[in-house]
Amino acid sequence: MNLVSVYSLGHGAPKDEARAVQLLRKVCDGGDPLGCVYLAYRHAHGIGVAKDEALAVQLYEHACNDGAAEGCVNLANMYVKGAGVAKDEKKAAKLAEKACESGSAFGCTNLGALYENGLGVAKDIAHAVQLYQRSCDASDATGCDYLGDMYAVGRGVAKDKSRSAALYQKACKLGGAHACLKIGEYRTGRLLKIEYDGFPGQSEKARYNLTIQDGPDQYEAVYRMSYLQHDRSKDLVAGKDVEYRIDGKNLFVKLPDGKEIKAGLCLRTPQGLLICP
Repeated sequence: MNLVSVYSLGHGAPKDEARAVQLLRKVCDGGDPLGCVYLAYRHAHGIGVAKDEALAVQLYEHACNDGAAEGCVNLANMYVKGAGVAKDEKKAAKLAEKACESGSAFGCTNLGALYENGLGVAKDIAHAVQLYQRSCDASDATGCDYLGDMYAVGRGVAKDKSRSAALYQKACKLGGAHACLKIGEYRTGRLLKIEYDGFPGQSEKARYNLTIQDGPDQYEAVYRMSYLQHDRSKDLVAGKDVEYRIDGKNLFVKLPDGKEIKAGLCLRTPQGLLICP
């Protein structure tokens, strides 16, 4: 598996995802269920190989049956989405429970989300909180993040902003990108686009549409200026990494001199419609 990392991450050799897939196939065929999980993930997302969700489902199922809890939780996600297999939330819940009971903290997080939303199981907010607590105690960043959300609004627990903030802090330290943003800490992302959007009105000097990619997450925001403001858009370079943070409905980008520009954060509806301020 170390050789797989060499080619997948480009550590010690040129990055070569196709080569990583070849090695993972050998590992999986050799009886390592975790190797099958990693191979399935690449097929599910088309990394180094043609995207094939049906094959990913088969590989996840094989890994799950061979005792890899990670295979069970990923298979559960496929059933929830109906990706490569007919959508079946009840089966997803059973798989997530199996993963959780097999020691997968992320499996407990996923099971908690199913109970919170009543997907495949009877809605049970209190049980969802218990599962998030269990996964957070096992150092799952997403579990801590979700638990923080529950305390932030008093969902299934007494509202407790200080407890919520502490959970977001923990999730952030564990690598939870969304939690870091919730506490206003800077993260590094790639500024994919900065697009000039003309002169939309009398009260505005100009506006720019910003797109930042941070791992699998993408954020879009609108940077507006009045005639009294200095245009700092020239300090931003598309294709370069930037430090940014989110506070409420605004996205702040740190400039080279340490100052910030403030942009209104766009929201995307479940239907895919982008709504910008």
